[in-house]
Amino acid sequence: MHILYECIPLKTGKRSVDVSKSENVKSFRKTVATDLDTEPANVRLFALGKMLMDHTADGKLSKLFMTYRIKENTLVHVQISQGSAKIMEEEEPKEQEQEETKDPKEAKGAEKSKEAPTTISDTNEQGSGGVKQDKCTVCNDDDKIKECRECGCVHCLKKSGDPLICDQCEGYWHLECVGLTSVPEEDDWYCPLCINTDVDVVISSGKAVDMSNFKVAKSKGAKTSRSWGGGTSCSGRTSECVIVPKDHVGAIPGVHCGQSWLYRMQASEWGVHRPPVGGIAGTESSGAVSIVLSKGYEDDADNGDEFYYTGSGGRDLSNNKRTGDHATDQELTRFNLALAKTCAAEIDKTKGGKAADWKQSRPIRVCRTYALAKHHPKYAPEEGVRYDGLYKVVKFWQEKGKSGFKVWRYLMRRDDPEPAPWTAEGKELMKKRGLRMIMPEGQKSEERVQYRLPKKVIALMEKDEADKRVWDDLRSAVFWSEYEFLHYLFSEVAVCSSGACSVPIRVSKCSEQC
Repeated sequence: MHILYECIPLKTGKRSVDVSKSENVKSFRKTVATDLDTEPANVRLFALGKMLMDHTADGKLSKLFMTYRIKENTLVHVQISQGSAKIMEEEEPKEQEQEETKDPKEAKGAEKSKEAPTTISDTNEQGSGGVKQDKCTVCNDDDKIKECRECGCVHCLKKSGDPLICDQCEGYWHLECVGLTSVPEEDDWYCPLCINTDVDVVISSGKAVDMSNFKVAKSKGAKTSRSWGGGTSCSGRTSECVIVPKDHVGAIPGVHCGQSWLYRMQASEWGVHRPPVGGIAGTESSGAVSIVLSKGYEDDADNGDEFYYTGSGGRDLSNNKRTGDHATDQELTRFNLALAKTCAAEIDKTKGGKAADWKQSRPIRVCRTYALAKHHPKYAPEEGVRYDGLYKVVKFWQEKGKSGFKVWRYLMRRDDPEPAPWTAEGKELMKKRGLRMIMPEGQKSEERVQYRLPKKVIALMEKDEADKRVWDDLRSAVFWSEYEFLHYLFSEVAVCSSGACSVPIRVSKCSEQC
């Protein structure tokens, strides 16, 4: 595969390098160093918001694909440390002249520093002037701790080896833990918790299903003349929420109760409920963060501030169906287990669990769609998808559903400081804030109330004189919601222009770090 790299200080432009999927970082660093006529120890590599290190935590060689998920045409940013005198003297002739006029003692000290070039491990231990690697928030990268739920394998928790990284949940998995013997050839790899096993083909927007490639092409379900996937509701995301990570728990900053979107894809773009199809967002290891109430199951019941929710699974989804009748019992695994883990109770996979104090359960974002009107019209929005606030799991249990198969049931209760959107108080607050229906790209959303920056935010901007031009440009822009302001701030303003920083940074410090 081809990887691009660029060294901005040397004005190299983007260069292409042919590497294999098993290529390790150390050999790639050597290739780049040879191309730039310097030593490998002087080369620092950055990609996808991370510094590429030669070795993993257990001392094994890091791989471009398996360790850092470097794919076809990924751009790697290259920095040259000051140990590379040969290159730097070509780019900075003036500095060379200044060094010649220095005191002999200083010159002698400079020669010693050249003899001991800065290594990757050295730069990792520098202070604010260097690039600092993010440490694991659970084990703090302590080598004495062999197992970690955050930076270890999702299945066995061990930090050893060179694991695969899931492109959906970004969890680490050993090859043996997912039943593989070699690195997958596909560009995107999904773990057992995230892979979609319901369908074999992903249909792009505007494309119909090509049933001729299916073994069941002669079945009744294959003879449909409907052009599936032709609507905008199935189109891909055009943007992604950068304000918070996708496993964020609680409300999304800037998104208030009553906010609506025409399609679920727009709700996904705002980070409220990221899966464009699934009803539960989350994983077995981290727990659920949001759910959507739609047509659901016949066992569901909605009373507004409290509702009964049926878990996922058990449906017959053959012949590319998105929904179907119950065919098997539901199990407390995957998304069902993710939802159960948010309850402040011990998990019993047979009896379920009940929280002694339900308010200690973890909050879950809840959205309702217009399709809910079929069973519960009182609390369903008239159109699109609506964010209804935070709910918590009171209890969960298994019972035989109306279909005759066993299902997992969850009692959820509202616990949000903002009023519900179906109340008079909630409707008044929605009107005051100017909440409106967010339309897909190509369709203009209504502009109701222009968002005004809070006085304390303006005061902070005025205090930062070093970035006055940046903040003046931001204040001159027009936003129609708090979320759109925050999204623009984090995606366009408080970021590193080189792409080497993994977290939002102060604009004035960007040149010092990168």
